[in-house]
Amino acid sequence: MSAAEKKERKPAEPTIQPGIPVHPAKWVYPNLLMPLFGMTKASADWYRKNGDWLEGKHCKMNPKGLWVYNWQEIEQWMQGDVAA
Repeated sequence: MSAAEKKERKPAEPTIQPGIPVHPAKWVYPNLLMPLFGMTKASADWYRKNGDWLEGKHCKMNPKGLWVYNWQEIEQWMQGDVAA
């Protein structure tokens, strides 16, 4: 293979194998709230600051001082189970 041919070759596209489940961790960063719930970081901040989400249950600061969110508790809250 010539040098020109090597330059023209594109790297293989990454593929996701069908049937391999991917589950988020219990505590996720706000950027994962969009694919999980269709919720922006601004919405998450509003729910947290407004007191709709409880610190330690729905959200908490991680050791680096960044907010993380418990997606399972948020899912229950979104289903109307506010006592959960």
